[in-house]
Order: sequence, then C-alpha cells, then structure tokens
Amino acid sequence: MGETLIDKISTMPDEGLGDLTTLNLILDGLRHYDWEVGRITFNFWHSLPDLVIGTDSIVDKLKPYFETLILTLSRLCQVRKKFSEILTSEFLQFF
Repeated sequence: MGETLIDKISTMPDEGLGDLTTLNLILDGLRHYDWEVGRITFNFWHSLPDLVIGTDSIVDKLKPYFETLILTLSRLCQVRKKFSEILTSEFLQFF
C-alpha cells in the first residue's frame, strides 16, 4: 500500500491520498512481532527520502515519522538481556 501511495505522500503529504495515516500504518508493521513484516517496508522507507529531499516543507512534515522509524529500528536491533547472557557464555565458547 505504501509503495503505491509514495508519490502522493511525497508531493501532497496530509492531503487526499497523501494522508500521513499511511505512514502510521507502515510504522505499525515495524512493531509487529514477526520481523519479516517490518522487513517488507524497507523499499518504501528507502525510496521516500529520495523523493522529498530538497523540499523543506515536506521534509518538516515527515521528520517525526523518520524519527519514529529510527527509534523503532534501534529497538529491534538491541539484544535482549536473556539473549546477551547466552551470547557471553556457551555461544562464545562455540567459536
């Protein structure tokens, strides 16, 4: 859905088909328990900055969504405590 609407979001954010609710739905996919759901949003997030770069008014509207994206991705990349304990003990002995 996001890739279909990316042109409208990048040219007319928060108007008609460029409604920013779409970005919230795509961000919700990153919060899904199955990381594969978030992975399929990569092309959208990769393409969007290329379309809006140099358009300050649009960048300002989309900035909070990119900040949320970065926070969400950083949480996904963190190793949970119980997994870090595994990594420091038996897992490292394997190597």
